Amino acid sequence: MDLIQQLTSTTWGLGAAIVILGLCIFFHEAGHFLAAKWCRMRVEAFALGLGPPAFGVRLGETYYSVNWVPFGGYVKIAGMEPGEASAERGFYSRPRWMGALTIF
Repeated sequence: MDLIQQLTSTTWGLGAAIVILGLCIFFHEAGHFLAAKWCRMRVEAFALGLGPPAFGVRLGETYYSVNWVPFGGYVKIAGMEPGEASAERGFYSRPRWMGALTIF
């Protein structure tokens, strides 16, 4: 009985840690996303997790996805990749203070 309690306690603890970490990542990335949208930058993707998408949907110009590797996340803003500096509504087409706000 003691072993079962210990295993379920450990499982619940790991599950809770993963959920809390996921929420922290979500709110962190949501901050970048909202700042970029507020600065009228084109956001191409908002993803929770890394790797290939488990599922996703395109709403407007942004592709929202949940990816297979559960740690991490990213916001892809137009114009941030090498060679894209002149992208319409891209990161580098906006004033520097907007870029700094979005990164911060």
